[in-house]
Amino acid sequence: MFFSTNESNRRGGIGGVAGKAMNTIVADADVKTNTGAGKHIYGHNDFVGGIVGIVENADLYNTYLTSGEIGSSDSYAVGGLVGGYQSGQIKVGRFAGTLVPPTNTNNYKASFIGTTINGAGFTYGKKVMLLIYSPTMPMTQVLVFVEVN
Repeated sequence: MFFSTNESNRRGGIGGVAGKAMNTIVADADVKTNTGAGKHIYGHNDFVGGIVGIVENADLYNTYLTSGEIGSSDSYAVGGLVGGYQSGQIKVGRFAGTLVPPTNTNNYKASFIGTTINGAGFTYGKKVMLLIYSPTMPMTQVLVFVEVN
Protein backbone atom coordinates (compact mmCIF):
# COMPACT_ATOMS: atom_id res chain seq x y z
CA MET A 1 0.00 0.00 0.00
CA PHE A 2 1.50 3.31 -1.06
CA PHE A 3 -0.03 6.76 -1.03
CA SER A 4 1.78 10.04 -0.79
CA THR A 5 1.32 13.77 -1.17
CA ASN A 6 3.05 15.54 -3.99
CA GLU A 7 3.40 18.75 -2.03
CA SER A 8 6.96 19.33 -0.86
CA ASN A 9 5.90 21.19 2.31
CA ARG A 10 3.33 18.62 3.52
CA ARG A 11 3.68 15.05 4.65
CA GLY A 12 0.95 12.55 3.97
CA GLY A 13 -0.23 9.67 6.10
CA ILE A 14 -0.11 6.04 5.06
CA GLY A 15 -1.60 3.22 7.14
CA GLY A 16 -3.02 -0.26 6.91
CA VAL A 17 -6.52 0.99 7.86
CA ALA A 18 -6.37 4.74 7.16
CA GLY A 19 -3.92 7.38 6.04
CA LYS A 20 -5.31 9.85 8.59
CA ALA A 21 -7.73 9.15 11.43
CA MET A 22 -9.34 12.39 12.60
CA ASN A 23 -12.22 12.77 15.08
CA THR A 24 -13.00 9.06 14.94
CA ILE A 25 -12.47 5.66 16.57
CA VAL A 26 -10.57 2.76 15.04
CA ALA A 27 -11.42 -0.43 16.95
CA ASP A 28 -10.72 -4.15 16.64
CA ALA A 29 -8.49 -3.75 13.59
CA ASP A 30 -6.23 -6.62 12.53
CA VAL A 31 -3.83 -5.76 9.70
CA LYS A 32 -1.64 -8.18 7.78
CA THR A 33 0.70 -6.94 5.10
CA ASN A 34 3.44 -8.41 2.96
CA THR A 35 7.19 -7.98 2.83
CA GLY A 36 9.42 -6.81 0.03
CA ALA A 37 9.72 -3.83 -2.27
CA GLY A 38 6.32 -2.43 -3.22
CA LYS A 39 4.41 -5.14 -1.38
CA HIS A 40 4.08 -3.60 2.07
CA ILE A 41 2.87 -0.39 3.79
CA TYR A 42 5.30 2.40 2.93
CA GLY A 43 5.53 6.03 1.82
CA HIS A 44 8.09 8.56 0.65
CA ASN A 45 8.72 11.38 3.16
CA ASP A 46 5.41 10.52 4.87
CA PHE A 47 4.08 9.36 8.25
CA VAL A 48 3.73 5.58 7.94
CA GLY A 49 1.90 3.40 10.47
CA GLY A 50 0.82 -0.21 10.48
CA ILE A 51 -2.71 0.84 11.45
CA VAL A 52 -2.93 4.62 10.81
CA GLY A 53 -0.47 7.07 9.26
CA ILE A 54 -1.60 10.14 11.24
CA VAL A 55 -3.77 10.23 14.39
CA GLU A 56 -5.47 13.53 15.19
CA ASN A 57 -8.11 13.55 17.92
CA ALA A 58 -8.83 9.87 17.25
CA ASP A 59 -8.81 6.78 19.43
CA LEU A 60 -7.37 3.38 18.55
CA TYR A 61 -8.63 0.41 20.58
CA ASN A 62 -7.49 -3.19 20.25
CA THR A 63 -5.46 -2.74 17.08
CA TYR A 64 -2.98 -5.33 15.86
CA LEU A 65 -0.48 -5.48 13.04
CA THR A 66 -0.16 -9.24 12.73
CA SER A 67 2.65 -9.55 10.17
CA GLY A 68 4.57 -7.83 7.41
CA GLU A 69 6.79 -4.81 6.86
CA ILE A 70 6.03 -1.17 7.64
CA GLY A 71 7.98 1.81 6.25
CA SER A 72 10.82 2.46 3.85
CA SER A 73 14.27 3.97 3.86
CA ASP A 74 12.88 7.32 2.71
CA SER A 75 9.81 7.55 4.97
CA TYR A 76 9.68 10.50 7.36
CA ALA A 77 8.36 8.64 10.42
CA VAL A 78 7.58 4.93 10.81
CA GLY A 79 5.58 3.41 13.65
CA GLY A 80 4.34 -0.12 14.11
CA LEU A 81 0.88 1.25 14.91
CA VAL A 82 0.94 5.00 14.15
CA GLY A 83 3.37 7.04 12.03
CA GLY A 84 2.53 10.49 13.41
CA TYR A 85 0.65 11.19 16.67
CA GLN A 86 -1.16 14.51 17.18
CA SER A 87 -3.79 13.63 19.81
CA GLY A 88 -6.10 10.84 20.95
CA GLN A 89 -5.81 7.54 22.82
CA ILE A 90 -4.21 4.26 21.89
CA LYS A 91 -5.30 1.34 24.05
CA VAL A 92 -4.29 -2.31 23.63
CA GLY A 93 -2.06 -1.95 20.58
CA ARG A 94 -0.01 -4.87 19.33
CA PHE A 95 2.72 -4.96 16.71
CA ALA A 96 4.32 -8.16 15.43
CA GLY A 97 5.76 -6.99 12.13
CA THR A 98 9.07 -5.60 10.95
CA LEU A 99 9.94 -1.90 10.77
CA VAL A 100 11.91 -0.67 7.77
CA PRO A 101 13.58 2.38 9.29
CA PRO A 102 14.24 5.66 7.48
CA THR A 103 17.93 6.09 6.72
CA ASN A 104 17.99 9.86 7.24
CA THR A 105 19.16 10.62 10.79
CA ASN A 106 16.55 13.43 11.01
CA ASN A 107 13.69 10.96 10.55
CA TYR A 108 11.98 8.73 13.10
CA LYS A 109 10.98 5.14 13.86
CA ALA A 110 9.52 3.36 16.87
CA SER A 111 7.61 0.19 17.63
CA PHE A 112 4.31 1.99 18.34
CA ILE A 113 4.37 5.70 17.47
CA GLY A 114 6.90 6.91 14.92
CA THR A 115 6.90 10.51 16.18
CA THR A 116 4.66 13.24 17.53
CA ILE A 117 3.37 16.02 15.28
CA ASN A 118 3.81 19.73 16.04
CA GLY A 119 5.25 19.09 19.50
CA ALA A 120 2.30 17.00 20.72
CA GLY A 121 3.00 15.02 23.87
CA PHE A 122 1.64 11.81 25.27
CA THR A 123 1.84 9.82 28.45
CA TYR A 124 1.69 6.11 28.98
CA GLY A 125 -1.40 4.85 30.78
CA LYS A 126 -1.45 2.95 34.04
CA LYS A 127 -1.24 -0.54 32.59
CA VAL A 128 1.71 -1.24 30.36
CA MET A 129 2.94 -4.73 29.61
CA LEU A 130 5.85 -5.28 27.26
CA LEU A 131 7.08 -8.47 25.66
CA ILE A 132 10.10 -7.48 23.66
CA TYR A 133 12.27 -10.57 23.48
CA SER A 134 11.52 -13.69 21.52
CA PRO A 135 14.28 -16.07 20.38
CA THR A 136 12.39 -16.79 17.14
CA MET A 137 11.79 -13.17 16.12
CA PRO A 138 14.36 -10.70 14.75
CA MET A 139 15.15 -7.78 17.05
CA THR A 140 13.07 -5.48 14.82
CA GLN A 141 9.90 -7.37 15.73
CA VAL A 142 8.03 -6.88 18.98
CA LEU A 143 4.72 -7.79 20.55
CA VAL A 144 3.55 -5.12 22.95
CA PHE A 145 0.39 -4.14 24.80
CA VAL A 146 0.31 -0.46 25.63
CA GLU A 147 -2.15 2.21 26.71
CA VAL A 148 -1.38 5.78 25.61
CA ASN A 149 -3.42 8.72 26.88
